[in-house]
Amino acid sequence: VRTVFMSAYAPCKAAGVGTYYQHIERYIQSQQLQTNPKDLFRRHVVDAIKQWRSRGDRVILMIDANENVIDGVLSKRLAQDDIRMREAVHRMVPGKRGPATHFRGNCQKNGAIDGIWVSDDVELIGASYLPFDGDLGDHRPVVVDLQMRSVIGTSICRIVPPKARKLNSKVPRIRVKYLENLRNGFKERRVPQKLKEIDRIASFPPSEEVVQKMEILDNIIEEEMLHAEAKCRVIYPAHYEFSPAIQSWMDKCHLLKWILRHHQGKKVNWGNLRRFARRKGMEDCLRQPVEEVVERYKETKARTRELMAASPYLRKHFLHEKLTDAMVNERADEAKRVEQIL
Repeated sequence: VRTVFMSAYAPCKAAGVGTYYQHIERYIQSQQLQTNPKDLFRRHVVDAIKQWRSRGDRVILMIDANENVIDGVLSKRLAQDDIRMREAVHRMVPGKRGPATHFRGNCQKNGAIDGIWVSDDVELIGASYLPFDGDLGDHRPVVVDLQMRSVIGTSICRIVPPKARKLNSKVPRIRVKYLENLRNGFKERRVPQKLKEIDRIASFPPSEEVVQKMEILDNIIEEEMLHAEAKCRVIYPAHYEFSPAIQSWMDKCHLLKWILRHHQGKKVNWGNLRRFARRKGMEDCLRQPVEEVVERYKETKARTRELMAASPYLRKHFLHEKLTDAMVNERADEAKRVEQIL
């Protein structure tokens, strides 16, 4: 038994002699077939999948169908008993119609025209449509999470990625902070003095006393190096691609949630809360009744989610502004660093 992955693009009627649709139409005319490009495409896809399924193969079809993935002609044919395949996203969320997957599409017409069909013997864990991204094209990406055993027939060892280190010596800011923390730690633990003391009594071969003192000192140095690295940099969880616009709305959500904690009688630092509200220009929230704060928090949270969906675009816009500013003000190192990120 195999798992077959199939990628396909359904023809869509378009003007011009060089289009995919016109290419198939010329083939139909040359072969004198009584059909059209869409029906011919569907027949070829269905015939290939039927052959694989008759041999007991599992099939995963990734396709821009150019028709609705729920009630389109191809979707209905793939769901029949001889093939038994369903679109993954709508299989996970039955009864709901997905969003338009072409940037010029709308839910009233074709709606979702892109999808991933999986045969019923493939175990589906999850599936989703992602936000539009200009770098990936004019369609929404579709992702699926499949059970490994049902796809390749066995479970292989999970590759555990190494934990990210905070210390990166190539970044001057991080390197300077690390060395500063390390020097302060050595000073507090009197590492230079202990080294001099060991050097004064050291001999060859080393005595038991020297070995013990060197072991203790080595442990102290290791502890201070780890502590200095832990404090040299803050790694934030990458729930979204950073931009000042999203950060501002995230801060507003945090502030309103903080105020609600105060209304609930939980212990908060009122001085820090007031200063944070002043920085965000939201001091009026401190005087509003709890009902208004709750309503404002809901609206702010909804707006934040909308911006987070557009975070890739906002991130690029922010970086292009940074690059332009660095080039105008002749900050070559900063401009080079931003270009590398882009």
